[in-house]
Amino acid sequence: MLPKPQKKFALTFDLDENPLNSIICEDLVESDTVALLSEKWSATEFFLENFFKISDRINNLLGSEVPLTLFIRADKHVLNEYGSRDYFFEKYLPKLLEYQSLGHEIGLHLHLSKSDWVNDLKIENELSELKKFANQEGLNLHGIRFGGHNLAEKFVPILEELGFVYDSSMMPGRKRKDRHFNFDWTRTNKNIHKINASDFNRKHHHTYDLLEIPFTMFKIKAPYDSMPLDRYFDLNFANEYLINSINNDKSYTLAIAHPHSTIVLQKHEQNSLMSSGWDNFEKNLEFIKFKFSEFRFDTLSNFAKEF
Repeated sequence: MLPKPQKKFALTFDLDENPLNSIICEDLVESDTVALLSEKWSATEFFLENFFKISDRINNLLGSEVPLTLFIRADKHVLNEYGSRDYFFEKYLPKLLEYQSLGHEIGLHLHLSKSDWVNDLKIENELSELKKFANQEGLNLHGIRFGGHNLAEKFVPILEELGFVYDSSMMPGRKRKDRHFNFDWTRTNKNIHKINASDFNRKHHHTYDLLEIPFTMFKIKAPYDSMPLDRYFDLNFANEYLINSINNDKSYTLAIAHPHSTIVLQKHEQNSLMSSGWDNFEKNLEFIKFKFSEFRFDTLSNFAKEF
């Protein structure tokens, strides 16, 4: 009898902007450093500068060497702040290569507005330039995640042609269309799969080579909900709302966190689903250690290789 496949767990970080005038958690700041009020991207910069300290804490809490998947921003929001879309890749290239050499994964994170969707050639050229830079420097950009879960189907062949292996943007079972969001993943497969027309609510049976590693969804009831909703596994959700909602019956589990909610203290509305700061993040890691003790921690690229 063949051995039962080991279940897998991926811990991913989206490196986004953070609220102004928030504060880096004091216990993460060196004793000779003052915890100043944050600037717009300070959480991402702090995370990349202090990655080993943060990674070591995660390893110690989980009792295992945990390879992390980092999705790093490169879009017009970064351009507007720093003068270059690829600022984080350029500035932190030596560090990113070091993290990669130790088993962590570097992916790309894009936040595109609806106006960007009509400029697919422009987006393709920008992605091509970044991919070329990464390839020349030995940085393996296999994965991509679109902010707001806004992956338009017309970008899929572009991503394939540029050599991306997988996307990780879809939330199976959820849909939303307004001035901020435009997605409908109600027909999306909950497991790793080749992206196909049904992901975009089309009946045509075309299948792409690009893999989708969708978010792991759980029924989570926020204090303001009348009933639980399908939500992704966010390690910045308040621990009290996660511990009674998460199960370990899936073949893989993907969790997400953000530096701007993990290492930065924010003010939240009373009864918010979110709870920023290291204390809450640590509680959720302790929950993972208990609930997912038989799981193997790995990167999304390795998930894709085993597909």
